Amino acid sequence: MCYTIERRGDVRLIAPTALNRLRNCRAYYSTGFGGVSRMPGGCSMNLAMFKKCRNDTFENVRENFRRFAEACGFPLELMSLHREVHEPGVAVVRREDLPEDIFDRSAYGEADVQVTADPSVALFVYAADCCTVMVTDPEREVRGTAHCGWRNSVNGTIPALMEAFERLGGRPGHSLAVVGPAISMAHYDLDDEAAERFTSLGFGDCLGGRRENGRLPVDLPRVNARQLTDCGVPAASLSVLPLCTWESRELRLPSYRRDGGLNAMLGGVLFNPAAAASPAGPDPRPGCR
Repeated sequence: MCYTIERRGDVRLIAPTALNRLRNCRAYYSTGFGGVSRMPGGCSMNLAMFKKCRNDTFENVRENFRRFAEACGFPLELMSLHREVHEPGVAVVRREDLPEDIFDRSAYGEADVQVTADPSVALFVYAADCCTVMVTDPEREVRGTAHCGWRNSVNGTIPALMEAFERLGGRPGHSLAVVGPAISMAHYDLDDEAAERFTSLGFGDCLGGRRENGRLPVDLPRVNARQLTDCGVPAASLSVLPLCTWESRELRLPSYRRDGGLNAMLGGVLFNPAAAASPAGPDPRPGCR
């Protein structure tokens, strides 16, 4: 199994096996358990920092983040996140770049890709059907995350992630990567114009047959996994978590399409547990300045 479910009190976490076997890496995704929200599908762990959910409050979201961070084992003040806007923007993150108050939403810029070579930074990525990607070179302490809906799957977001990753010293051929929970092609389809963009990039084999609604299903996790291997990540070092956000009701995962836009947000975090053990954290590496 490429993942396990870990329980920390009421919180349940999805733990990608390959990344959590590493000495200097921890990776977790949230489930719908352990928070204080009341969202569709019984999801209580809403991590929608920027989305205004009319069936939830920001006070609940703050408490959910606190519980998620405590369960994962990293201090909230080390967490890096950005507004995700379905564009291939890249943020290179250092400890000194983190806001003093992580709940000051005005302090955040836009970027669907984050990379760091600072071991004291915990990268946070979020979605509610879209793919999320985590990658790490454990020897060189370079890490990266990406948010990839259908637009980011065809606009160069994964190549932008890996290019920035390499600029910080990460080596794709020595790295491990995970594609997190996402909506499966059984529940996701595209119009002809969007589908043609996948075909033009050589991902026509990731499209299914036309449905009664005239649209074409697409396997987004497969598309993003292919791009990671095209960028040099060994197939044997890549895990695609077989968890569909629409179908995984036993984990209460949020789904934008299933829940009609009233959904919560699922979050993932990638960090160094040694740095998280001390709130002060180690000094940023010289190459990060």
